[in-house]
Amino acid sequence: MKDFHSLLLRQIRKTVGDDDKLPDSLRPLIELVNQAYRQSDTDRTMLERSLELTSQEMMQLNADIRAVLEGLLDQYYCVDESGTILYSRQGSPDAHYRPEEQTRGRKIQDMPDPEVSEQYNDALARVKQTHAMECFEYRLKKDGKPMVYEARFVPLHNAQIAVIIRNVTENRLAREREQELNKRLARSERMESLGILAGGVAHDLNNILSPLVAYPDIILHDLPDDHPSRRLIVQMRNSTVRASAIIQDMLALARRGNYKSEPVSLNNVITTYIQSADFAVLQNRNPGTTFSTDLKDDLPLIEGAGHHVSQSVMNLVTNAYEAIENGGRVKVSTDVVEVDQDKGNFDTITKGRYVRLSVSDNGIGLDREELDHIFEPFYSKKRMGQSGTGLGLSVVYGMVKDCNGHIDVQSRPGDGSRFDLYFPASSVSGTVAVSPTESRDITGNEHLLVVDDIKEQRELAQQLLSRLGYRIFTAANGREAVDWLRSNHADLILLDMIMEPDYDGLQTYRDMLTFRPGQRCIIVSGYAETDNVKEALKLGASNFVRKPYTMAILGRAIREALI
Repeated sequence: MKDFHSLLLRQIRKTVGDDDKLPDSLRPLIELVNQAYRQSDTDRTMLERSLELTSQEMMQLNADIRAVLEGLLDQYYCVDESGTILYSRQGSPDAHYRPEEQTRGRKIQDMPDPEVSEQYNDALARVKQTHAMECFEYRLKKDGKPMVYEARFVPLHNAQIAVIIRNVTENRLAREREQELNKRLARSERMESLGILAGGVAHDLNNILSPLVAYPDIILHDLPDDHPSRRLIVQMRNSTVRASAIIQDMLALARRGNYKSEPVSLNNVITTYIQSADFAVLQNRNPGTTFSTDLKDDLPLIEGAGHHVSQSVMNLVTNAYEAIENGGRVKVSTDVVEVDQDKGNFDTITKGRYVRLSVSDNGIGLDREELDHIFEPFYSKKRMGQSGTGLGLSVVYGMVKDCNGHIDVQSRPGDGSRFDLYFPASSVSGTVAVSPTESRDITGNEHLLVVDDIKEQRELAQQLLSRLGYRIFTAANGREAVDWLRSNHADLILLDMIMEPDYDGLQTYRDMLTFRPGQRCIIVSGYAETDNVKEALKLGASNFVRKPYTMAILGRAIREALI
């Protein structure tokens, strides 16, 4: 009987006394009962172990859920259909909401600021109606800072609803920064594409316009002073010169022209402009607008093309005046700023020391869409034909980028606009001397070689320069020019830059220098790769003359090169 279960053995002894007195006929039955007892022990042990494991798992699961709620969520509420809070979990310590002891029994609609309670009511109604999750974002201010929250209303059992609140300010700001960067990239690509288009058009127009700009000089040179047609020819020349200026604006937009970079005093440029006849005309057209300046003393110089910096100042001031409808204020100011971290609403202004030009007005202002396109050519709500060519701000954009600078624009409808141009401060110190225009004899008798792949351009140069007394030879391409120079002499070469793709002006000049070191040369081109022109100037070319040119401009450049 020693193998019997202890409980069974106790029952046997209580019933029959000594277990040896148990009848043999009952032993099979007692054995079955004994097995049942032992199986019961095994089952109980397994159940206890299972309950123990389940209890541990439940505790771990609760801990995990608590960690999720506290680590990922700002606030968790369980509410009934009316929005009454049954219980809540506090999330991050800087959550916008109150702890559980202050929330239980209150309405979830009353927890945020009143401005978003209607959104909560609407979400509760939609969840009850659709039995589907509702999610929305809203903005509030905490400690004076704008915060963005996400609310999720999730249907539960027993007509209960889980309300999960998350602070998504950082994520939202990151998305907005990414969207802004994408906008800036798209804007830059648009400007690049428009620049390529403008540059191509300007190149073709330059070739067409060159005779119209230069031939009036030839006609005027041949006509007697009292000829009745002289006045008409002068008007024609002035009109073509203005058309040429528009082409230069297009080249500035394309950033494909060559412009000599030099130290420029921004204060001098501004002062010169506001003393000009152009500014006087602008003020006379807008008598109700007041103009003021705030130019800081000892302003560092900037590096750029003085003419285009001046033109950009004029364009910005003109734009400010035209943004004012019934009288207002325009202000131009300069200062020096140190940018210690990347910033900017419109353009990314990198760290560095800058000379800043600011032009502000209190005019009609711009909305977001207008700001995104403000520097694109011909994008304007002004009446075309009465407010310039539509290239004014595009020229500003191209000029600033040529100076390795940045642009920032701040504007809102009805609040006016402010354009800030950031130019890297030059390491050159001192003042910029302004040399007066000289009256110089531009005639000569030297031998000149004109190299251009366009026949009309060669004929034009020959007509102009022969009247100035020069002896002219021409070549239709670089290879022809090199071959001619091997057996002939030229006091000066007038060299086009864009010719055959595999043998352009730069390669032509390089080959000439191999057997004629010190050969004098000026670059004459309307559409020049800046780097190529700079390289030619480094090799010894004296100057760059931009097409279309007048007799006076080309003549002065030749005399300067032959000195």
